[in-house]
Amino acid sequence: MPSLTFVKLFLPTAVRRPLGKLWRLRQRCGSWSATAANIIGRIRESGVATVLKASMRQPLVSNQPSEEGPQELRVAVKMRLTGDMAPVDVKTTDRTFSILMPVYRPRIDELRAAIDSVLRQTAPWWELCIVVDGGATSSLSNLLNASAAKDSRVRYLISDANEGISAATNRAFRMSTGSFVLLMDQDDLLSADAIEIINDTIQAHPDADFLYSDEVIIDSNDDPIKFFLKPDWSPCFLLSSMYTGHLSCYRRSFVENIGSFRSEYDLSQDYDLALRASESTENIFHIPQILYGWRASEGSASVGGKPQARDSNKAALQAALSRRGITGTIVEDGYVNRIQFEPKPGDLVSIIIPSDNYNHISNTINALLGFHNDTSTEIIVVTNSSLCKKLPPRYDSVRFIPFDAKFNFSAKCNLGAKHANGNILLFLNDDVSPNRNNWLDAFVGTLAIPNVGAVSPRLIYSDERLQFAGMVTGVRSLVGSALHGLPVATSLNLDMAQHMREVSILSGACLAIYKSIYDRLGGFDETHFPIAHSDIDLSFKVRAAGLRCVYNPASTLTHIGHASFETGGFVPSGVKDPADALMIARWPGYTSYDPYFTPAMAKVLYTDSPEPFEIFPGKFESGFPKETLMAIVSDLERTSHNGAIARYLAEKARTGSLVVLASPVDGPMRAEMLCNGLSVIVDQMALVDYRLTAEFVQAFETVLFGTLRAAQLLCRTSSFIRSELWVPQDELDGIPLGTYHGAYQALGCATVVKAPTLGLQKFLAAFSGQVGLQPFAEDQLAGGRSPFLASTAPSSL
Repeated sequence: MPSLTFVKLFLPTAVRRPLGKLWRLRQRCGSWSATAANIIGRIRESGVATVLKASMRQPLVSNQPSEEGPQELRVAVKMRLTGDMAPVDVKTTDRTFSILMPVYRPRIDELRAAIDSVLRQTAPWWELCIVVDGGATSSLSNLLNASAAKDSRVRYLISDANEGISAATNRAFRMSTGSFVLLMDQDDLLSADAIEIINDTIQAHPDADFLYSDEVIIDSNDDPIKFFLKPDWSPCFLLSSMYTGHLSCYRRSFVENIGSFRSEYDLSQDYDLALRASESTENIFHIPQILYGWRASEGSASVGGKPQARDSNKAALQAALSRRGITGTIVEDGYVNRIQFEPKPGDLVSIIIPSDNYNHISNTINALLGFHNDTSTEIIVVTNSSLCKKLPPRYDSVRFIPFDAKFNFSAKCNLGAKHANGNILLFLNDDVSPNRNNWLDAFVGTLAIPNVGAVSPRLIYSDERLQFAGMVTGVRSLVGSALHGLPVATSLNLDMAQHMREVSILSGACLAIYKSIYDRLGGFDETHFPIAHSDIDLSFKVRAAGLRCVYNPASTLTHIGHASFETGGFVPSGVKDPADALMIARWPGYTSYDPYFTPAMAKVLYTDSPEPFEIFPGKFESGFPKETLMAIVSDLERTSHNGAIARYLAEKARTGSLVVLASPVDGPMRAEMLCNGLSVIVDQMALVDYRLTAEFVQAFETVLFGTLRAAQLLCRTSSFIRSELWVPQDELDGIPLGTYHGAYQALGCATVVKAPTLGLQKFLAAFSGQVGLQPFAEDQLAGGRSPFLASTAPSSL
């Protein structure tokens, strides 16, 4: 492959562009063989012509997310921050929202814009309490007088003395009369619907004491320049920085009980309050909408213009650690607070390595022995008997446990845990290596934080791109990797990858957990998840026990073996793995929604497979199913064909089968399916012969294809599943069978073909020897009998 310099200087654009993109794809994939697999997968999905055209105009790899966010989001947010919106129908409410705004030497135009954003609120239940600290100029006084005259809900007080931001905010608090208080800076903007949305959230959560929203940094023209899309309540994230930030809303009586703002933490007084609030209530709610524009002006904290705030910020967090009995020191890591935990003298970490590869074991042990940790450790390798005899002479300090059964990652980990002497277990893949001293101390100490059940460090590829910064759920393939493939030091989403924070799933490649918790949870599930999803199942068991899974980037390790994770290419293994189907059966709620990587975050930040995808979990309550069945239809409309499928699936679900229905578009049929306990997936790629779709489909024992539009997908997966092709009458009414690409092959590949009428059955028999009538077929429904069993579903859905 020529160098990029040669490509740029000597080749015409028509050749230079695709070659340059091919070279960048090669760098991303890691090898030419992986690159070829990626391109072949794309050709299978889209065709040669589409891929060639794309190579001329866009990268062959998915676009990485940017801090600026997508254009349509920027436009929509600016309209809500600066434009007028229709007022809500005034409803009777017993709550008023007091907006507290301390003011000190403001820019008049920015303060005017901030006040105007309050005046534009669509809901009327607010008052704006302004306290000027350090006296007012004539232009400031004129603005305040004019604002108060314009709306009586604007109230202000001018203090000639400069007492600081905490004192000014406390004065505004005493001025206020609302049952909830909101904090707002003098140069920022509220979205026009902020009060309305906060009120709706409190209506849904009447016990709320503390609420916070997503936010955006805006420039001097009110244009969004950086988005901060936040997780649901994440206590460890708050220990890294004041992530709740803007817009924060507190119940008035709650603030009175915990004490208001403290001057010793000026410039971080809101952080101190949030930390104390999190110690006093569990009623903390996230509003996953952008309600606040944080102004990036000179001297603003949003652009690092208040360096003196770092000292008060660290002091507030250090005080919080002392109150919570956590031993550690706060160190700066850019804008992130890093807790440097002190190892406990009595801790012993058992490092358990499941492997059957001589070179991998040797390399990992050498790496572990090459770096120092203050925490005491022991190394346990679970491997086959021959390696147990071959390796010990080289490593007399390492224990080798024989395991000669068929490879089972979960079983190996469980066996290692049984032989462990440590109170902390660290499961480590044989292709993961540390790169500095005290790598273990840096993240294992996270377990000392109350209610933390397990922790993983940051994992990177050998080229220093992120491999693991927390795994996410509710995405295509059920799970994915947050911020995958980005540079290790990425600042995306206000340094999200650099923060210690809660995550839905930890990486089994490097996972630490107290042995007492591991034993109580039953360890890894070696029966249902022997290899795939073993770490996911354990993470979900930790969360189900009321504990938290935490990602801590204070330690970074290299994970070599996952370099092929992103290269693509559906490679049939010959071994059917039901892990995806079993995960939906066992953990329907956890697989469908990620509180730490919300749908709003996924829409902007998740790029491994960003096409629209959503899971609506059913109510499978039978443990593990006796049968797994998936159905794929062209839409979720109430048609007689879909009705026949719906009745069939509902009966299967009633008899203990796990049933999942997938469609590329949503529709009213979803409500009926959910009422009958089925899980529903709305996936734009559901009918496409796409690598991730094919891999997911093969996890099920039987797949019912309810449309000829999925013929290619059926052909691709038929050797792994029992496939039923239910041919809809309307897809062939006056339409040649050959119109559907792969239809003839699908009729031959399908295990069973079913028709809704005798006439269509006879026609299809010419192409397949296994044609039968559909249960609850269309001609059986001619009498008008409802095809749906559930009668309680809302008609509006």
